[in-house]
Amino acid sequence: MKKYFTVKRVALSVAILFALYLLLTGLVAPWAGKRIAVNSLTKNLGRQTVIESITFNPFTLEVRVENFAIESKIKGEKLASVQEVYLNLSAASLLHLSPVLSAVQVTAPKFAFHLNKDNTLNISDLLEGKNNVPKSTPETTPEPTKDESNSLFEFQVSNVKITDAALVFTDHIRSVTHSVAQLNFDLPLVSTMEKDLATPIKAVVGCLVNKARVDINLTGVPFNITRKISVSLNMQPLDLNSFVPYIDLPAPYKIKSAGNIAVSVSGEYEIPAGKPPEDQMLAVNLKTLLKNFNLDSVSGADLFACPELAVEASSRNLFDMNFLVDKVLLDQALLFVERDAQGGINLVPGGQGRKASPNQGAKAAAQTQEMSNPDAQAKATPESVVQADSGAAKKETSPVGVAQAPAVFAEADAGGDPGVQEQDTPVEENKESVKPVIALSLPFTVKINQVAVKNMHIRFSDKMVSPEVVKEISSLNFILTDIEVGSKAAGKFDLHILTGDNEEIKTAGDFHVQNDLAANGSVYIDGIALKNFRPYVAPY
Repeated sequence: MKKYFTVKRVALSVAILFALYLLLTGLVAPWAGKRIAVNSLTKNLGRQTVIESITFNPFTLEVRVENFAIESKIKGEKLASVQEVYLNLSAASLLHLSPVLSAVQVTAPKFAFHLNKDNTLNISDLLEGKNNVPKSTPETTPEPTKDESNSLFEFQVSNVKITDAALVFTDHIRSVTHSVAQLNFDLPLVSTMEKDLATPIKAVVGCLVNKARVDINLTGVPFNITRKISVSLNMQPLDLNSFVPYIDLPAPYKIKSAGNIAVSVSGEYEIPAGKPPEDQMLAVNLKTLLKNFNLDSVSGADLFACPELAVEASSRNLFDMNFLVDKVLLDQALLFVERDAQGGINLVPGGQGRKASPNQGAKAAAQTQEMSNPDAQAKATPESVVQADSGAAKKETSPVGVAQAPAVFAEADAGGDPGVQEQDTPVEENKESVKPVIALSLPFTVKINQVAVKNMHIRFSDKMVSPEVVKEISSLNFILTDIEVGSKAAGKFDLHILTGDNEEIKTAGDFHVQNDLAANGSVYIDGIALKNFRPYVAPY
């Protein structure tokens, strides 16, 4: 009989404890948690916080937080809100003595940020409060113990999902709005448990950035002995016009249309097994396509139009500072160059180009007369003599020798106009003191496979001479290949120009850039009308 009462007493005690567990976890804890969370957040954030409900299922260990919101200081707006947060704590946590979550789901989180006209954010008070936290002094900073373990903190989280997230940023200074909408995140498994270290994580992110689709995929084993992560990002054409207010261009430039840009990036990060972090590798491949970029002057005149600019680049290891530019292609661009009657060039910042000094014409005439003297010609160096036949050049092909890039010096005259520096006394050249035009000692290497300008149209007008000279290049094709910065290897160039008057110029050859710029090639000229140069030589 005594044994019977003992069993009954134990069963009754278990029943009471179970009932208390259900009461505390199912009713009291959610109610108290909601009350404490609302009061604490409201006090610390200085903004009204609302939580509609918190529920906990003591049998399945599921937690739900519904309709959580932080009110904004703008009436009728929410700074942040979440429709639902769902957590499922697995009973396997007791078995592993580590947190194991079988599901983490966040539904419809929304955020609203503002840049006010006084250049402060609507969360500036929160950020300032975080920055004002006193930093611990060296004396109070705890030092890690010598026997501190380097092992990973074990956890396992499955079925991580964020659904329909959104962020809106409103810039009241520039009157533009940026948004991230329809953001979805999916991560089936992430774990630091030993049995899962070799299991790849696979994360997928998709969203709309200012209505442009962006997809990100990430796979890898970041916690394994061989740490390796692969990531790819693909962004469909993003309208760049909403970013124009952030760009301050000097006169005379004005962006008429910023166009749109599409980007594709892929990368692989790896620390090989048994190697220190210093031996990390990061390989990157990049493809970008910019379309419909138009640049005008502040007066509204056309300057430059770029229907399409494509760039493809990569690096086998960014940490080794090795870069490969596979292609740079500018297709069907338009360029408008104009020099006004005062010498101002529309492409020069400030709207003013180099003006001719009063005595510049006289100097040029004197130099022309001096060169017509046979004695002067005999003393002249081959680089300083240019011979031209009258009439039109017809289908002449001539070799071009190695051309060293000259060093050009300029100074401003009394009127503030830049001109050619005069040297009244000859300067004896000291070969030891002459420095190369380009001194390359770079901590990186760059190889460029191809830079191409195709079907470019250029319109040039010069109102400084009389009659006005107007010239149009109907088609300019220019290709540079096999360029290695800092290398002795020679690159190749090919230029082909056609004008609206059926004039043609071709030049091709090779070049190298090391301590100076040198080129070797040939030139083909057909049908160049020399009458176009008459306004420039008539005064002399």
